[in-house]
Amino acid sequence: MAPETIDGHRMPGLTVDTVVHHTGRILLVRRKEPVEGAVWALPGGYVDEGERVERAALREAKEETGLEVTLRGLVGVFSDPKRDPRQHNVSVAFYGVPKDPSRAEGVRGASDVKEARWYDLGKLPRLAFDHAHIIGHALDIIESRVTSRYRDIRSCDDEGCPYAGAAGHRSLLG
Repeated sequence: MAPETIDGHRMPGLTVDTVVHHTGRILLVRRKEPVEGAVWALPGGYVDEGERVERAALREAKEETGLEVTLRGLVGVFSDPKRDPRQHNVSVAFYGVPKDPSRAEGVRGASDVKEARWYDLGKLPRLAFDHAHIIGHALDIIESRVTSRYRDIRSCDDEGCPYAGAAGHRSLLG
């Protein structure tokens, strides 16, 4: 996709990427066209004109893997002009989970990818673009959310907790 120009200014492409995680694994797609030798990437692609980035992330995940995803949050906006060697693309990255966990194992490559596969966090292949960086940010966010919830539950008293049923979990947390 060639960069558009507006009033003589070249505009970067707008893309989305989604870190889909499930049972300690990350969903990756094997690209038909390697980028700098890397064939594995996060599900993602270009935002269509008139499309919201959240909708684009859901669409691309479904198109490339066959899996419906629930977005849990924003990882960040990744705009390094060198993140994609083909052209300047800005990515809005999200993290999410399978909408129906019972269908998580049925992922398949479709659209512009050869294959979709779950990878253990400690055994990720070489990734295209800046996707290792995006995954690192997503894992930091997920870990901080879990730590924050754990801390809030541990600090509950009988007068109130920020999470329903948290007082009953104190015995489980020690």
